[in-house]
Amino acid sequence: AKMLKQKFDIPVILGGAALANYDLRELMLAFNFVDFIIIKEGEAAFVELLRKMKLKDFKTVPNLIWRTKSQIMFNALGPVINLNALPAPNFDGLALKSYFSPEMIIPLVTSRHCPWGRCKFCNLNAAYHGHYRVRAMRKVIADIRYLNKRYGAANFFLTDSEMSPKRLKDFSLALIKSKLKVHFACYIRPTQGVTFGLLQSFYKAGGRFLVAGVESLSDRCLQQILPYTPLVERASGSGHFYLDVSGVRRLFGPPQDIGRFLSLYYRSQE
Repeated sequence: AKMLKQKFDIPVILGGAALANYDLRELMLAFNFVDFIIIKEGEAAFVELLRKMKLKDFKTVPNLIWRTKSQIMFNALGPVINLNALPAPNFDGLALKSYFSPEMIIPLVTSRHCPWGRCKFCNLNAAYHGHYRVRAMRKVIADIRYLNKRYGAANFFLTDSEMSPKRLKDFSLALIKSKLKVHFACYIRPTQGVTFGLLQSFYKAGGRFLVAGVESLSDRCLQQILPYTPLVERASGSGHFYLDVSGVRRLFGPPQDIGRFLSLYYRSQE
């Protein structure tokens, strides 16, 4: 970004949920080639910033951090975005078929924040106003139909932080009803709601890959957080899909969790 700015004299804009973890005033001071940072959600703020670019008047752009010659300015936050008011994703201009993948995979977000929402350490609390929101299922199916027609996309990765069992069931049934011939993957938490019946619907709808995220691999700790079915039991009864055990997000609690994880990992490789 620094080299592009030096060569073309263009503004540099940062954004994304990961920025919630940083001291943004210090970041702006440390990287003087960064002109703007958009925090929280960026759809409305980015469009407004582009409109104000020629006028050089950024005081009313929501969610914006910017610099004058002598100060770092923090604008007021804008309202929480209604996900149903957003258009379908558009990937025009991206070389989608040039990615290193056997087939094109399109990312798709159907919700923001997390249905669990109790982890104090999670940057989603700061990034999305601490409020879980979903896009209406009819709009999600319409998005997939649009992306399938426009780009020929038949593979999707739902990048929601987690698909709850009910949300995954509703999505699977809606996708089956739509008769769209696509495949998809998503993130889940392996709770007792993830039943074999749900997994059958998931597979019938085109689901082929699940990434399971847990706060610990200690059943004792998990039972204190939420009634879980043990991950080993859930994986062994998975049937016609691949449960990505090796990619489990690991936040180890007691020391014995490390041994449990390694044992589970090597069993999955067998």
